[in-house]
Amino acid sequence: MDLTRWVNNNDIVPRVPPTWLGYRHTGVRFYINTYGKIRRMTKRQRTKDRWRGFLHGLKEGKIDHFSDHSIARYVDHIADAVEEATTSRGA
Repeated sequence: MDLTRWVNNNDIVPRVPPTWLGYRHTGVRFYINTYGKIRRMTKRQRTKDRWRGFLHGLKEGKIDHFSDHSIARYVDHIADAVEEATTSRGA
């Protein structure tokens, strides 16, 4: 059974300890983009999206790396994705 791991845009916790220290996360990553949508993205696309989220956070007076760590944000985004998937299947 594969482990599942969620990453909400700039949440700092899933990125520590850093890979340059030799640490590697395991499991299947599900990435939640700046707009709260679960997306498969290349490393380049994630980098662009993280900058977008960071700049958006600054405009709102927040530090995106910390505000994205909120469990409520994770729950809301995942619940929205489940609802969207259920609706699109006509269930």
